Amino acid sequence: MLTCRLAPIILGYVVPAESWRWTQFVTLIIALAVYLLGIGVPETYPREILRARARRLGHNIKLAKAESGVTLAEMAQTTVFTPLAMAITEPVVIIITFYLCLNFAVLFQWFIAVPAVLNLVYKFSLHQAGLAFIAAIIGALASTLTSSLIERFTNRMNGSTNMGTMAPLEYRLVPAIFGSLGMVASLFWIGFTAKPTINHFVPIIGTGVYVWSSMSILTALVSYIFDAYPAKGTLSALTLMATARILCAGALPLVIIQMIMGLQGQWAYSVFGFIATAMIGVPLILFQFGARLRARSRHSAPMMENGKHMMGHQVDREMQMGNLTGSH
Repeated sequence: MLTCRLAPIILGYVVPAESWRWTQFVTLIIALAVYLLGIGVPETYPREILRARARRLGHNIKLAKAESGVTLAEMAQTTVFTPLAMAITEPVVIIITFYLCLNFAVLFQWFIAVPAVLNLVYKFSLHQAGLAFIAAIIGALASTLTSSLIERFTNRMNGSTNMGTMAPLEYRLVPAIFGSLGMVASLFWIGFTAKPTINHFVPIIGTGVYVWSSMSILTALVSYIFDAYPAKGTLSALTLMATARILCAGALPLVIIQMIMGLQGQWAYSVFGFIATAMIGVPLILFQFGARLRARSRHSAPMMENGKHMMGHQVDREMQMGNLTGSH
């Protein structure tokens, strides 16, 4: 997520000096550099590692089917039909999807709104508006730090200080609880401070607070979904969530300028602030009732306490790896 915040800073200098075409040229240059760095990087996909070792040792190996499916029908079931079913039958997935739609829609409209508002209100040039995204980078980094600290604290509070135990799954949602409050505060903060009579640093700092809130919510809810369902259910839930939030992230930037011009900045962002206020209950409801909701789901296989199901998967994989490496 840091790269999309770096882009306005870099291109704020490149585009005025060259042309808009460099928005694509810079992307191609970075993509090529990443591709070249990736050449020769060791394989990390466990299934492929097992297959490669088996081939090297001259053994046949029969692995369980990939959770995403093997045939087109199986893959369609996991990535199309099950996500659609979850969209109307899974309360946990439904409310998280709605929250992430708001999250991403507002997050991506900043790429349109920040340069426009800073130019209209404070007469910023393109490269000055690009530098404003430094606040977003700081917010994203701060989210990583605070989420890690919160996880350590909740693990200690629950007596889960070693790899064999984990805090109850719903404690993954604590960063989202704090983030939901920060999201509401930042939206009203930005809406009512982006005016000539108030220093430009005030709304810019507000965007950093929003990004901190947004990333805290995103990482908490996605990590919760990862462990709330078995692998196949997780794939389907993440497919639905990703598709919905990307659609919303693409739609709002198309109309945000019209919203700001028609409603004025304070009321345009107050609309989002009121919606975000209603959404504060999402992580709180999941924290309180998430375990019961998951227990009733037909997509959620029985899960052992303290994350032992995940430990079991890891042990099984390590045993398979050991069998191969020891079969000379």
